[in-house]
Amino acid sequence: MTNLNPAGAAAERHSGSGQSVALAIVISGPAGAGKTTLCKNLLANGGGIFSYAVTTTTRQPRPNEVDGVDYYFIGVEEFQNRQARGDFCEHATVHGKNFYGLTNCELKRHFSSGRSVLITMDVQGAMALKEIAASNRDHIIYGRVVTIFLEPPHPNELIARLLRRGKTNDGEIANRMASMDREMKSVRLYDYRIKPGSPADTVKSFIRIVNGEQMKRAANSKFS
Repeated sequence: MTNLNPAGAAAERHSGSGQSVALAIVISGPAGAGKTTLCKNLLANGGGIFSYAVTTTTRQPRPNEVDGVDYYFIGVEEFQNRQARGDFCEHATVHGKNFYGLTNCELKRHFSSGRSVLITMDVQGAMALKEIAASNRDHIIYGRVVTIFLEPPHPNELIARLLRRGKTNDGEIANRMASMDREMKSVRLYDYRIKPGSPADTVKSFIRIVNGEQMKRAANSKFS
């Protein structure tokens, strides 16, 4: 596995401040593209320079999912109350029934540690965060968001991955493939795209992107 520490170290050297720039890194891609694998590799081997933002949802937990680790699981009424209070940085209804949202306090918790935060999100959510980061100077993610799209492998490989994950229903697989087609039309809206490759290659591409973004922001801060 690639040593991930140089990404933070390079930003430190560039800024001269001894501290890298914490980013909100939004990762999107079709089901089976490798988002979960990428995040797990970064968290396990990143030397503490990354953390993972946990999304809040009203859907029921799946087997082996842990509250506060995979998602924050809450009821519909509580979600709507928190939405009314403005607790969510971004929220959406998925499949017309389940609510998902990323809270402002979750982002603040991660940024307070000085680490860049990994956020897995669909196209709609990614674009919402990108807009906030570009326009709302008072928001904690202003100027911090980097959007990355993981391109899927060949359709045959993608189907094989879905089958390995227990997606054996033909209708469900067809829906996932249709979703992939829709998502691929939005690739141009992202800051970066990562081509299909091995988990190690994906990590290397990711680190190059983060390294460059941290140094760019450090340089802008130095000369502003």
